[in-house]
Amino acid sequence: LYPLAVTSAMLCVLGLTQLLDIDFFRSYFGRWLICFGRYTSVANDLHFTFQNREIYQTVYNINYVSFYLTLLLPIYALLFLRADNLKWRVIWGAEIALLFVNLIGSKSSGGILGLAVAFLVALIVCNRKLLNWIKPLAALILIFAVIAALTFSLWGAELSGAFHNVVASDPGRGYTEEGLQTTEAASLEPYIDYFETGEKSIALSINHEDLLLKLYLEEQTLHCEAFDGSGAKLDTQHVGGGKYVINDERFFAYLAITFATDEEQHLYAILNTSSVNFQFFLNPDDNCYYYQTVTGYLIPLKKTASIGFQDDLHFGTNRGYIWSRSFPLMKQAALLGFGADTFCVVFPQDDIAGKYSCWGVAFNMIVDKPHSWYIGMGIGTGGISLLAMLVLFAYYVIQSFRIYPKRRFESFLDYAGAGIFIGVCGFLTAALVDDSSVSIMPMFYGLLATGLAINRILRAQSAPEKAAPREKAQAA
Repeated sequence: LYPLAVTSAMLCVLGLTQLLDIDFFRSYFGRWLICFGRYTSVANDLHFTFQNREIYQTVYNINYVSFYLTLLLPIYALLFLRADNLKWRVIWGAEIALLFVNLIGSKSSGGILGLAVAFLVALIVCNRKLLNWIKPLAALILIFAVIAALTFSLWGAELSGAFHNVVASDPGRGYTEEGLQTTEAASLEPYIDYFETGEKSIALSINHEDLLLKLYLEEQTLHCEAFDGSGAKLDTQHVGGGKYVINDERFFAYLAITFATDEEQHLYAILNTSSVNFQFFLNPDDNCYYYQTVTGYLIPLKKTASIGFQDDLHFGTNRGYIWSRSFPLMKQAALLGFGADTFCVVFPQDDIAGKYSCWGVAFNMIVDKPHSWYIGMGIGTGGISLLAMLVLFAYYVIQSFRIYPKRRFESFLDYAGAGIFIGVCGFLTAALVDDSSVSIMPMFYGLLATGLAINRILRAQSAPEKAAPREKAQAA
């Protein structure tokens, strides 16, 4: 734990420079280290993704910073309570201050969630000893309170945004009074459930209302026919320039259709919303429509399987969308999974409608991670491996709850073991909304193994203590 304290303090000092907008890696020496050797000529051309004083330390996602700090903070908080002289109190106090500042500066609510659960577990584990730690506990609370007050502008906005993303449904999409009264076609953002391409037709759903479009060219005449979910034909109107609108209050304000042709007279149907134009190509070989991507590829579209979060795609900073498309993949991977680190490959990247309803104009983005360690494990290595890991975690948690509330906290192992256990609980909670990473998982597995070893030692030590009263009773 001592070497870990040194390395984590060094990383946190690095993070502090990033928070103060004097990022070490942006300095001449930092750029030189990154582009050492034959790459030094491009050092000044480096582009840094994090521009708003976010703390990333040396990892490529700020979520990972708070993820692993949730694991470490309880360990050194317990060692702070154990310290019996001023020197070690100052050392552990400085360590805790650095860790907490970096956790807040990473601007990731997942770490705050994990830390909150760790705090609750600490109250359960240490409830009988709190009265014995009044002075160091007061000092510890003071450290957290001062840092929290000084950094309120960081964590206050983060928690407010996280709360809004959890409780609020999709903003600005769906039926509104404005949508029913507007006289301008395709002027409002719709919620599109799906696209499904077929023979001379494109099926979709606007604000949960099914719509079938039959779009084709016959005898040099464009045909634009629209049908609702019941099969009733809707009135379509040509308004000039190859543009058609649907004269129905459910669709008028949200969608327009434009036709275009290329040099070879191939037909394109363009579905216009207020911000995005979806381009579909009518393939003359099979008379079926294909969606044309930004790179020019033609792909057929179909309904994407989803479970839950239909009206809450923005839940947890768009995790609602990612998870709703990931749960069906977990069903398919119930046994062996698709393979480690294959999430980006198996995720339905062709879910154009879902991405648009979630990210709007940024719908071409690639979803490369599930934003949940457990979901990633269930999809990558399968349900069996996920179950095995959950059993291991449950074993450790149950075993620790049986040990530490009964301990007197007299030895280093008592404090270290309890700190690791509390940190693991916070880490496993944060893992609900954060991904695993090769940069932090070795630390977690190492501390988990250390915690299991400490539990074994403490159980062996307590066995003679339990046997002694029984022997005395038998002798009497």
